[in-house]
Amino acid sequence: MDGNAKLRNGVVWRDLLSHELMPLSQSMQLWLSQIERLTQTLSETFNQWSLDLLYHGKVMPTSDEKKLLNCEGDCFGRVILHKNAMKPLVLGRVIVPQKTYEKFSVELDAIGASSIGEKFLFGQKNISRSPFKYALLSVTNERILKWLPEDDLSLKFAYARTSIFTLEGKYPLMVSEFFLNELPLPLVVG
Repeated sequence: MDGNAKLRNGVVWRDLLSHELMPLSQSMQLWLSQIERLTQTLSETFNQWSLDLLYHGKVMPTSDEKKLLNCEGDCFGRVILHKNAMKPLVLGRVIVPQKTYEKFSVELDAIGASSIGEKFLFGQKNISRSPFKYALLSVTNERILKWLPEDDLSLKFAYARTSIFTLEGKYPLMVSEFFLNELPLPLVVG
C-alpha cells in the first residue's frame, strides 16, 4: 500500500481530543467528549432526524481496528448514517469480532436500521465502555467516501471518536462515529 493509500484509509486514534490540527468549536467539543448516547442526544437536538442502515454483514477490519480490538480475520460490521432531513450528520461504524458475533448474533441481526446503542448495548447488564479515542481525518478517507459522495459534505475534515464496549467481561465490539458536519450545541449533555 502506497503512502497516499495509507492517508486515505488509515486513522490514527489519540487518547486526547486535540485542537492542534483544526479548530474545534464548543459545540463539537461537547458532541465528541461529553455525549455518551449519540442517538438519544441527536433525537433531542434535531426535530427532523433519521437513521439509514447502509451495511450489515461481514467486514475485514482495518489495521487500526484490529489493533484496538485485538482481533484478526473477518468480523461482523454495521454502517449507519445519522442525518437531519437529507444532510448527513454522523456516520457510525461498528466492528464486532467473530466470537462476539457468535454469542450475540440473534440480537445483532435484529437491530435493523435502529441504533446499536439504544437497541442493544445500553440495555445490557454486564457491560463496560473504554474511554473515547479521537481522530481527525479527511472526508476522502475510504471509511467515509465509500458511503457518501464528497459533494454531500460541507467539511473537508471530520472529527471521529471510537470506544470499545465489552460485554460479559470478554466479548468486545468497537463503535466509531465520524462527525460529518458541524452540529449545534446539544440540548442534553451527558
